[in-house]
Amino acid sequence: MRSSLLRSTASVVALLASLGNSLAQSTPNLIAGQVPTAAQWNSFFSAKQDALGYAPVNRNGDVMLGKLTTVTPTASIASINLPPGSPPSTPANGDFWTTSAGLYGYINGSTVGPFATSVSAGAGGTSGQIQYNSAGSIAGFTMSGDCTFAVPNVTCTKSSGTAFGALAFLGVGAGLLSTGGNLALLTPVSAANGGTGVNNGTKTLSYSLDVTFGGSTIGLTVGTDGGATSATFPAGSTHLAALDLADQTVSGGANVTALSSGTYGTGSNGTFTPDCGARPLQYISNGGAFTFDAPVNSGSCVILITNISGAGTITFNHSGGQYYNSSNTGDALDTVVGHAFSIFVWGIAGNNFYRVASGQ
Repeated sequence: MRSSLLRSTASVVALLASLGNSLAQSTPNLIAGQVPTAAQWNSFFSAKQDALGYAPVNRNGDVMLGKLTTVTPTASIASINLPPGSPPSTPANGDFWTTSAGLYGYINGSTVGPFATSVSAGAGGTSGQIQYNSAGSIAGFTMSGDCTFAVPNVTCTKSSGTAFGALAFLGVGAGLLSTGGNLALLTPVSAANGGTGVNNGTKTLSYSLDVTFGGSTIGLTVGTDGGATSATFPAGSTHLAALDLADQTVSGGANVTALSSGTYGTGSNGTFTPDCGARPLQYISNGGAFTFDAPVNSGSCVILITNISGAGTITFNHSGGQYYNSSNTGDALDTVVGHAFSIFVWGIAGNNFYRVASGQ
């Protein structure tokens, strides 16, 4: 009988051990032949894990397989808490976090935030007004005069009583440009103001009479994305030259303001590349040894080099299609402080030359 009892006890112990292992609980460490007391049996059963019918959530992180509904927030408790900290270095889509700056989320591969309260469409202004940003808040203004507003366009039929001649600028592009904005003129410009109308279809301004501009400067805004510019014309009857027209006759002259191109041979200025398109007369200082490269584009110019303290050897670059290797390059350069040299540089279709003229 004792043997039968021991076998029954062993079976129960094995069953408890099996349950304990399946529930990942600690073992009671029973040994063969041991007869537990009533208190031990009670402790075994009180420590067992009842079957929940579902897998509990792990506090160290888990994936919910169903919908999560939080408690309704009240004056004493919030539904969920995201303590502020630092942004994750590699967030995943759907992640949310908070910092001292606000709430952020990672959506479609990008961080969004901090989220802010949006301004309602009706905030600022009244019905029929145009809303605009006014120092962070929304305000509104009312169209007046000859301008009408219909989403999303603002249309002005004329300059609200202002004479055409009083407009400050003429714009070539989407209509005439005044200091008040773009005007789409629906009525032709009168003959007294020098025209018969505006051809907006081809983005041109047409006049049937001679046009006279007062003063020596004309301000224009060219195109819808062009910047405002001005041109000053000389007094009297003159002919203007074009950069893309051949065989023009030049009967006048020009005084050139020489261009300073800096000091070379010091710091990072170890190579000088003349840009003859910048100005025909330029000057630099020799403050240390440097390389004199050939110009990139065709053209000609004169570079004045003056030796200053620390003047070094100037090396003309003859490699890689730079200057031609020629023994006839003019006077010799030196590094004597105060000595000056004029270097005539010219390039024609990738063929580059120079001549040195000493000022001593």
